Amino acid sequence: MTTETLRALAAATDAALDYAATIRNRRVAPDAHAVAGLLALRVPLADEPTDAEVVVRALHAHGSPATVASTGGRFFGLVVGATVPAALGARVLASAWDQVVFNDATSPAGYALERCAGEWVKDLIGLPSESHVSFVTGATMASFTCLAAARQQLLRRAGHDVSEHGLWTAPRIRVVASDEATIGPSCVYRRGTSTPDRLTHSRPSASRPDAREPGCTSTAPSVCGRRRRLRIGI
Repeated sequence: MTTETLRALAAATDAALDYAATIRNRRVAPDAHAVAGLLALRVPLADEPTDAEVVVRALHAHGSPATVASTGGRFFGLVVGATVPAALGARVLASAWDQVVFNDATSPAGYALERCAGEWVKDLIGLPSESHVSFVTGATMASFTCLAAARQQLLRRAGHDVSEHGLWTAPRIRVVASDEATIGPSCVYRRGTSTPDRLTHSRPSASRPDAREPGCTSTAPSVCGRRRRLRIGI
């Protein structure tokens, strides 16, 4: 690595340590003054490169105060926030590694760590040893992948091979979902399925049994959703 790179890493380390040391004493949301300070980062595109260490220190000086303290103990927004020491340290190291974990040829270390984590997952939830574990980029892609796999299995049971014949000629699949559910990966339903049937509720977060059961006991292939979860139903 170049001297400039090493200086940038050292500056980032100092900034990260400073940020982590003060996070517990900060307010959760940045105040107006901190947000206004972000204007200092809106600079014209330069004709020449800026020193990397200067960039890192500017990000810390003006960006860190305007962050949401999601790693602190008083943040309760969404389903994010906080980390554990080993994961934080590993993420910093992974940035320095900058690996392309495509297979064991592009990153033997990354590949081995993924396989190890996969074995842990199988052990934790009791999956068969021959199961294969893959990692996605986040919760949305996890939902997308599961819905696509569910759709493929239901169509296979209906006698249609998606891998061989695609979705254009696939039979329709009934999709049943709670009206509280946010179905992000809607493109899963574009072909071979219809628009989801929404189940209404008598009160928030409580599905009506009389509305829920017909959809989930239908003899037609269906993907059923209860509250914010989806399950397979036949």
